Amino acid sequence: MEVDSDGNGDNDDGNNSDSDEDSSDVDSDTGSSESGKRKKSYEEGTAPKKAHDEVSRPARHFGRTGELWRRFEAIIDAARLNARGEDLKLVKNSLHLIRDFNPSLKGCKSTRGFNNNQTAALLFPASQYDDWVTNPQFQEDLRKGNEVVNPTDYPIFLYKDEFFSQFDVFDGFLQNEMLVKTARMILTGPSSVDGHSGSQHATKQANAKLNEMKHMTIPCIAYISVLLYFALSSQPTFSSGGGAGKFDFNKFYRSIIDLLNNLLMEKKKTELLKWWDKQLFGEPDAKVTDDSSTLLAQMLQQLERVLPPQPASNPAVAAVASAPSTGAVNSQIAGGTQ
Repeated sequence: MEVDSDGNGDNDDGNNSDSDEDSSDVDSDTGSSESGKRKKSYEEGTAPKKAHDEVSRPARHFGRTGELWRRFEAIIDAARLNARGEDLKLVKNSLHLIRDFNPSLKGCKSTRGFNNNQTAALLFPASQYDDWVTNPQFQEDLRKGNEVVNPTDYPIFLYKDEFFSQFDVFDGFLQNEMLVKTARMILTGPSSVDGHSGSQHATKQANAKLNEMKHMTIPCIAYISVLLYFALSSQPTFSSGGGAGKFDFNKFYRSIIDLLNNLLMEKKKTELLKWWDKQLFGEPDAKVTDDSSTLLAQMLQQLERVLPPQPASNPAVAAVASAPSTGAVNSQIAGGTQ
């Protein structure tokens, strides 16, 4: 499945027939005799049985077999691909909100990628940046597509301030401002790219609010990285796999997730997620002291230890205590009638 730069996808799944499996494939002249043979063979137990599973049986009431369930999966996949296509289109067309480029990169994607010194400097592998500066032939091979960057040789735009340290390869990794702005664009809306709250006149709820998202996740960071890489590249259509001179976005995405989920990365992952939460959702809500440990609670506890227990002062209890008894009332009524 490929998605072009405008978010449109081409469905290559082929045509699916809506006809029922039991539609007859015999002509009217031989239908009765063939029907008799099939009936006899089933009675004798020699006829091959159709491979209907238990799930497909109820589906036949809707004029379908198990294909109904497979088509439901296709609907879910189509919705997912459509959402990804919209995100790709949004980031591609709004790249000027993420970073100032001079000249502007609006328009055709062929002017991006390694065809443009500005985007090339962001896409080039951090560990090979010196080769980009000193090796013109390498630059030319990348422009012509004769050489493709290894997706696990991470680009410099993943690092904070596009600075890579050979002494600490984790320093600033996945903390670039462009990544944060891309995440804000997708999760909280284009109007919040600079860190301000979303527009009050927005007609559509932001994705983070719609999904009650309050914390960043590792797959989301990897997904944002893919969106930004594609927007910076000159590749006209998005294809998750590599080959034919195309960048392997699937390997790029999976490698980031696998790295951060490595058990040895647990501490760094926790720190990274906390940093992302602060960038996107602000400071966490301050904790409020529990009522049982406040000064007021201590005062009340001290009073209970020093003062003797006081009688109940409930007005309702006092009224009941002062009311005449039922016997007294009855005697007064009896005395009055004599």
